[in-house]
Amino acid sequence: MNDLQRIKKVVKWLIFSDYGESEKEIAELLGYKKSSFSQLMNGKVPLSDKFIEKLLSIDSNINKVWILTGEGSMFKKEEVKETDQQDPPAANNDKYITLLEAQVKDKEAIIKEKEEKEVMYKEKIMALENELQKYKNLSQPSRAVASGTTQYSTARV
Repeated sequence: MNDLQRIKKVVKWLIFSDYGESEKEIAELLGYKKSSFSQLMNGKVPLSDKFIEKLLSIDSNINKVWILTGEGSMFKKEEVKETDQQDPPAANNDKYITLLEAQVKDKEAIIKEKEEKEVMYKEKIMALENELQKYKNLSQPSRAVASGTTQYSTARV
């Protein structure tokens, strides 16, 4: 399996894991247009480190070494099977608890990362709204002239 095939496998897994319903949604999540994303996925454009980093940022459990070399597993940590979660063997309780604690810690880190991104995006939205308002304010005098209202300025030229 080459690196492109591994990337395709990760994208399919991201869709399966509900990060997006289609390749188009994954492309948008990564900040790509569908056409650019398709060129990457079809091998028409070489994979960049930036693309791989963006892909890895969606799920912190994706193994970068596996994507680049094929060594190891697709995931940094293997998921616990549902049957293991439902009925843990009594002899492995400590191991099971440790595993669950690690999973909770990982999920908390993911939540924190997503909360930080949310704050960043909200700040960006506010900045863009402020910038938009400035442009609207700049264009208001021309609207007044177009509507037949005369405005006078006392500024000296």
